[in-house]
Amino acid sequence: MTISSSTIRVFYDGACPLCQREVQRYQMLMSPQNEEIDWVDISNDADALKEECINYDDAMRLIHIKDGSGVHQVGLEAMLTLWDKIPYYRVVSGLISKLPKTHPLLAKFYEFLAKHRMTFSGRRK
Repeated sequence: MTISSSTIRVFYDGACPLCQREVQRYQMLMSPQNEEIDWVDISNDADALKEECINYDDAMRLIHIKDGSGVHQVGLEAMLTLWDKIPYYRVVSGLISKLPKTHPLLAKFYEFLAKHRMTFSGRRK
């Protein structure tokens, strides 16, 4: 993959069935030639986190992204950056971005989902 200033690196848990399904859905919506997202499965490549100075346990709790400017984002902020790159989801991201008063509530909701994602997937940690 060619890394450009618009490319984001998404660090996700590929061992989580729910996370896998989401990543596959995002990839299906994007053109095969799209190189704006560098997907990093941290369950198979924990060294990639070390290169970015991201704690493994933190990354397993909440999604982490390194944006095109080199800034690390976590949780809801990371999801909004990711959705900006994906057809259809960018509409949702744009709407949420225009409603900043909803961010604390949505961030808590995302953190709840992330914490219980294995249970929601039918698996325990």
